[in-house]
Amino acid sequence: MTWQIAATGGSGNVTTVPLQTTNHATYGSPQIQTYKCTKTTDTSVIPIPTQDSTSTIGLDILGTTRSIVIEGVVVGTLAQLNAFILIVEGKLYGKQFTNTNKGCTLTVELARTGTTTYNVILKSFTYEWEAGVPGKLSYTLEMLEVSTT
Repeated sequence: MTWQIAATGGSGNVTTVPLQTTNHATYGSPQIQTYKCTKTTDTSVIPIPTQDSTSTIGLDILGTTRSIVIEGVVVGTLAQLNAFILIVEGKLYGKQFTNTNKGCTLTVELARTGTTTYNVILKSFTYEWEAGVPGKLSYTLEMLEVSTT
């Protein structure tokens, strides 16, 4: 299983964050521990007053959304950990989706399903330092699938 997040900035430079499974990661590279992909729909229900739930009207007119959450760790030097933080946080500074930058590309390769590519924007990035373990950083990336147009 391999993962990659790549984004092309307005200058045409591509920034790639390689994400690898724990068993295949190299020193200083992010290691994936969990991958969760959720596709939801924004449905609305309208219960009918004084009626049973079998009379409730369901509306599914707003389409679907996909969220992808990746959790893992990065093990490396302080400089490598800080570089990882700066690269990912750099994607969250309000320029993920503009006329020249259409978000990031997340490429996921799973043995069971093959390779899938998603166009995503980063919704959140959380990292955590564990006391007494200076060379390890836990992180969570939450992304939303978007159109490139």
